[in-house]
Amino acid sequence: MINNLFQNIIDEVTGQEPIYSDEFFTTGFESIDNILTGFQSGKFVVIGGRPGMGGTTLALNMFLREAVKQIPTAYFSLDTTEREIAKKLISIAGNIPFCNFKQKTYSRQAQDKIINRILELKDIPSFVECNPQFNIDTLVNRIKVQVSSHATKIIYVDNLQLLAYNDANQDHDRYGKVCIQLKKLALELNIVIVVLSGLNRQVEYREGYEAKIPQISDLYGSSKIEGLADIILMVFRPAYYNVYYDMEGNEVQNDFCIHVVKHKNGPLGTIKLIFTKETFSLT
Repeated sequence: MINNLFQNIIDEVTGQEPIYSDEFFTTGFESIDNILTGFQSGKFVVIGGRPGMGGTTLALNMFLREAVKQIPTAYFSLDTTEREIAKKLISIAGNIPFCNFKQKTYSRQAQDKIINRILELKDIPSFVECNPQFNIDTLVNRIKVQVSSHATKIIYVDNLQLLAYNDANQDHDRYGKVCIQLKKLALELNIVIVVLSGLNRQVEYREGYEAKIPQISDLYGSSKIEGLADIILMVFRPAYYNVYYDMEGNEVQNDFCIHVVKHKNGPLGTIKLIFTKETFSLT
């Protein structure tokens, strides 16, 4: 009955124990939370960006910060290995240059720093699974098991294009079908699902780096994604296009811009973080 729903809202706004309450989870970044009010359970979020722009970097930084705050999180990737993700998380958490992991031998100081970070992170409520053969059906099953077994609240999926490519049907609307299933799953399990998506190449043909700031129409399968996503975040780094100063002469070499281009029932805006390339960290 609608009266029960209204009473639920009265209980919530008056500070009484609600019958039902939406859950909001921090993204790990105060500046992002100020616009989004965090991630809300039941929502489908898309992070878009060109290859190498920083979509995975943003997702891993959020994933790590949320897990450190004891929010159960999971990261499913079709694009890399568990070992690679673990090394990046250590780099981010410990401000350790990722190139250190490419050495054949480690100094005693490097060993101690890496081991100390691992000891700090080993008990955070997080899960990582990488499988290039994931299709939407196997992924949905894995997510359901993860939520059932560990009460996971936020799921990251990297990335939409590879997941859609593995769809057995391979029809023209496979992006839409994948997004529909993930959207329904977020609502069914009352969790947040964050999906990384690539952009089409048309963005590269626009003249001037500011014209290359991504728009919703640049997403692969944009019409379906735009309709289904509750939030769409676009990542953009001027340095990607060898731009190190803006028109006013301000240094932008380390700027990492997040454009909120869709926010259902909320404001849009741009958030600027600082990117440290050597460690994949955002601050």
